[in-house]
Amino acid sequence: MNYESHNHYLQKAAKYDLLSHFYKYSNPKLHDYYYHKHLQSITKAIPLIYVRQTKKFAHLRLFHVSPSIPAVDVYVNEMRILQNFAYKNASDYLSLPAGTYQIDIYPEGTTTSTIASQMLKLEANQYYTEAIAKRPKEVKLVTLKDSPAVPSGEAAFRFVHLASDIEAVDIAVKNGDIVFNQLTSEHASSYLPVYPIKVDLEIRPTGTKELIRSLPKTHFPVNQATSFYIVSTNNKAAELAVISLTP
Repeated sequence: MNYESHNHYLQKAAKYDLLSHFYKYSNPKLHDYYYHKHLQSITKAIPLIYVRQTKKFAHLRLFHVSPSIPAVDVYVNEMRILQNFAYKNASDYLSLPAGTYQIDIYPEGTTTSTIASQMLKLEANQYYTEAIAKRPKEVKLVTLKDSPAVPSGEAAFRFVHLASDIEAVDIAVKNGDIVFNQLTSEHASSYLPVYPIKVDLEIRPTGTKELIRSLPKTHFPVNQATSFYIVSTNNKAAELAVISLTP
């Protein structure tokens, strides 16, 4: 198998993986059909992957984090991978050959004009979350690099600020120290290793003791990394939702 054939089968595997995810809930038969096609293509590419001793796949998921953006359709390289994708929905990770991809976001059911577009370079063996977020005058795709690796017997967590109507915040232990300081919108903290316990946390405006949101008994599962996404709600601007995803 030459290098061109290797790429050919990887591209086919990626296409079938996207299709299997698209039909996962709407048509289980087609989901199974395309998933098996995906496995067949991967199997044909494995010999050369083994010889080259390198992994060429990246992993990408989508996350809709703005209540003011109606449901959307998501296209990757002009192929629809998510339909009627609404606020607080997060997709599974898609395994894609490392490379550059065109991400297009359309209002649900249309392909006339995008509400957001981005060229996204995916590196091999990396995990990414592409968040569909809202700025005051535009929709923004925020790319975050995820890290699922956790030492055995431990846990890790981070916070991601994606609430466009809230300024910089501090994440602190209730009646205790600040854990993450001055976390600004569209940015993520580093992952913090912790013991797998439960802790009462608070979200505060940076530099103050004012409480924006309390997070009682926040749980850090063993052998797992967790991201806590700070997002806006459909209510008044000062209210937040916190959504946890792994990693």
